[in-house]
Amino acid sequence: MTAVSDVTVDSVRAAASVVPTDAPALMLVHPRPGSFS
Repeated sequence: MTAVSDVTVDSVRAAASVVPTDAPALMLVHPRPGSFS
């Protein structure tokens, strides 16, 4: 799982560096249960 976590972190960091806001990254990392319902 370490490898998967590293890839996810890298993806989030890349998105955060491109997108001014952290909203998209935060949604990917910590999605709200209510958004899928």
